[in-house]
Amino acid sequence: MQVPSPILGRLMEAAQARALRLASDAVTLEHLLGAALEDEDTAAHQAVVFAFADPETLDQEVLALTDGLMVVGSKAVLPFSTLGIQVLERARGAASAAGAGTVDLHDLVREAIALIPGAAREALGGIGFDAAAVAARASDGAGVAADGPLFKCFSEDGKRALSLACKSAASGRETTISPGRILIGALQASGAGEVGGLRPNVAREALRGATADPTPPPDRTVPLDPEFELLVGRLGPRADSIDLLLACHREGSDELKAALERHKVTLALLERARAAWADDLEG
Repeated sequence: MQVPSPILGRLMEAAQARALRLASDAVTLEHLLGAALEDEDTAAHQAVVFAFADPETLDQEVLALTDGLMVVGSKAVLPFSTLGIQVLERARGAASAAGAGTVDLHDLVREAIALIPGAAREALGGIGFDAAAVAARASDGAGVAADGPLFKCFSEDGKRALSLACKSAASGRETTISPGRILIGALQASGAGEVGGLRPNVAREALRGATADPTPPPDRTVPLDPEFELLVGRLGPRADSIDLLLACHREGSDELKAALERHKVTLALLERARAAWADDLEG
C-alpha cells in the first residue's frame, strides 16, 4: 500500500505498534486515530485541544472502540499485558483439558500465580497460598472450546474478576492488566473472600510494587483491515492528521463519529482548524 504522506506513514507505524500492544487481529482506523491523539506534535492533537477537549480522554473512548484484548469499564479502559493474555489463554486451555464448562476463579488464580515473577510468587507462598486448592478440576461433561472468542467461556465470576482486575490496575496507574492484577481481581470476585487460602488485601500487600508487567508483546506484523487499507489509499498524497480526523467523520463508524461529536471535534471545527494547524508533510 502506498502511504499518502510521511506524517501518516509515521502514524501508520505507531498504529501498527498500538495494534501489537492490544493483541489486535487487524489494524483499523481506530488504531490510527489513537496514534494521532497520542502524538502531541500532530495537528490532530492540537485540533482536539482547540476544541477544549482532552486528547487523553478522547483516546480512551477511541480505545474502547478498538479491536483488541481489553476490559472496557466505566472508569477505565485497559488492555491485558503480554503475560496477562497468557494467563487468560492458559486458564481457558486448562479448563478445556479438564472438560470444565467454564473458566472460573480457580483457573484464573492458578494461572495468574504461575506467571507472576519469581520473588513475588514466592512471597505469595509464604503467606499461605495452597496450590492444591486450585488444582485443575474434574470434568463436568461440558468442556469449553480451546479456541475461538476468548471471553465467551468465562463464568460470570470470571468476567467480574477481569473487571475488578482492570479497576485494580487503574488504581495503581498501570497501563495494562497483568497477572498480579488478575490475581487480585479474582480474589476480590470470590464470594467467600478468598481462593486457595489467599485474601485480596493480603495478596495486594505481598505484590506491592511488583504488579506491573513490562514484557513486550511477541513480534509479529498485524495485517491491515481491508476497508481501512482502502480508506488510507483514498486520503491522497498530501493528507495529514487533520484529514484523518475528517475521514473519521465521513467514513468512520457511527460510534466513532459520536465520540468526536461528544468532544466537540466537529466537521465545522476541523475546517476552522485547518487554517491554524497543519502537519509537516515532508517528515
